[in-house]
Formats: sequence, C-alpha cells, structure tokens
Amino acid sequence: MIHDGRFRIEPPLEVEDYVRWVKHYFGRCFRENPDGEWSDSSYSAGWDLVGVFIKLWDDGSVPRELLLELKVWIAELYKNADDRLRTCIVNAALEHLFERKPIRKYFLDWRNDPILSTAYNEACF
Repeated sequence: MIHDGRFRIEPPLEVEDYVRWVKHYFGRCFRENPDGEWSDSSYSAGWDLVGVFIKLWDDGSVPRELLLELKVWIAELYKNADDRLRTCIVNAALEHLFERKPIRKYFLDWRNDPILSTAYNEACF
C-alpha cells in the first residue's frame, strides 16, 4: 500500500521511518520466504528492494546516511544468511542494483571483505 498511489498515509511517513519499515519487512521476507497472497517471497522482496534503493538513490533530498544504513543492512543480511538466501540476495537484488555503475561503485568497498567480496563479484558477472 505504501507504493500504491490509490492509498495515502496521513500523516506521511518520514523517510527514516520508511527505511526502518523496509528493513524490517524485507528482512522478514528474505529470511522466512513466505508464500502468501499478501506478502513478498524472498525473491520478490529482493526485486522490490532494488526499486526502493534506486528511488532513494535518485532522490537528492534523501540523506545519504540512509543509503549507507541500507547498504550496511544488506551486508549484515548477507553475512548472516545461509546459501539459499545469499544466492537470492545476489540474484534478486545486487545484480540489478549493480546494473547502475554508480551504485556498483558505491558497493566497491565490499571487495575488501572476505565474505562480501563473493557477493560483489557474483553480482558483477
């Protein structure tokens, strides 16, 4: 409902509250992989996360600290994931985020981490 123009939340969500909700909701979807009519699976959560990240990235009014918060959250999610979830994060989210060269460059520091370097390299190729 947050993304559906037919609905409006009053008062509007602050972007910080929105990012907090995104991390909570998508985190559960990634870990639990629900199969419900009204919830995202792990993969659809990944695809939706791409849209959220890009929308925030493109909005110059969004504090860059929030993008860093999401980046750190994705890193922790990946580091604490099993093989199934790691594959999902790479295929559903990172590959599509990295289609944008500036975003791929933003994650370049992952190459220096022994765990995240695998995710970075898999998402780039």
